[in-house]
This record gives sequence, structure tokens and C-alpha cells, in this order.
Amino acid sequence: PYISVTDILRGTLSEEQKELLMNSLVLVGTTSTGLYDLRATPIQEVYPGVEIHANILNAILSSSKALVVEGVTLRMRPVRPMFCRA
Repeated sequence: PYISVTDILRGTLSEEQKELLMNSLVLVGTTSTGLYDLRATPIQEVYPGVEIHANILNAILSSSKALVVEGVTLRMRPVRPMFCRA
């Protein structure tokens, strides 16, 4: 789900949003056209960079081995995710 970082910083999240964030991995990024973090992918011509990262993270965490896009197979090497705390 998309949750505004402004709502997080201002402390105006709903209880449902707080519950979604509890014990979650959170990627912070932009989907705004003017900030130029949009990429062309086989899925869409214009795709937010943070969404690409989210899909990669999802594939790693779900142990996906391969992705087939229009007849092309992309194989992922197994990696050990590393997470940092601030």
C-alpha cells in the first residue's frame, strides 16, 4: 500500500495504516513525475523506481527463482538479504 511519508512524520496515520506498518519492511520513494524516478520496464513504459525495488524485494523474500516476461526468462541468483537499522 501507499502511505504518505508526510502522514508518518506528522503522526496522522489511521489505526489501519499503523497496523500495516507494524513489523514491516518499508521502502521510501517517490511516484511523482517531476522527481524523475520513473523507469521503463517490460511491464509498463512508466514505472516508479520504488515499485521496481519493492518487486525485487518481494521476489527475494518469497524465494522466487525465475520470472518469465513475454517469452524471456530472467533468473535470480539466491541472495541473503541484509537489513540495517538506523
